Amino acid sequence: MNKIFFLLLLFTAFSFAQEANKKNKIIRGFVFEDYLIPAQVEISVKGTDLKTFTDADGKFVIQAKLDDVLVISSFGERPIEITVTEKNCYTAQLFKDTGLYYYTKKAARIVKKIRRKAMRKYKQGFYDCDD
Repeated sequence: MNKIFFLLLLFTAFSFAQEANKKNKIIRGFVFEDYLIPAQVEISVKGTDLKTFTDADGKFVIQAKLDDVLVISSFGERPIEITVTEKNCYTAQLFKDTGLYYYTKKAARIVKKIRRKAMRKYKQGFYDCDD
């Protein structure tokens, strides 16, 4: 009787250990477009209703489990899928279509200003993924 009880207890402990491995964890990261411009896109966990959006600095925070798939999607672009591993921080780079862009002088100044601001933050370590 004691052997059966011990085996039952052992199997129960193994099942809890496997569940503990699949606990939600906080995932953070950054998404950029061409030339280090922070992107404002949607981040979702595939197969669930969990989703979030990046802020003006391209930063996001979402809860996911180990082996979940993060889907980074932007209007008019193919989604990027990232499988969650032991890491807690991810960086994704989106590339726009290489078609010609027609900028006004004012729009070009704004893009230049955004790039300078992002580059300054990059040099200060704002976008570092130190776990």
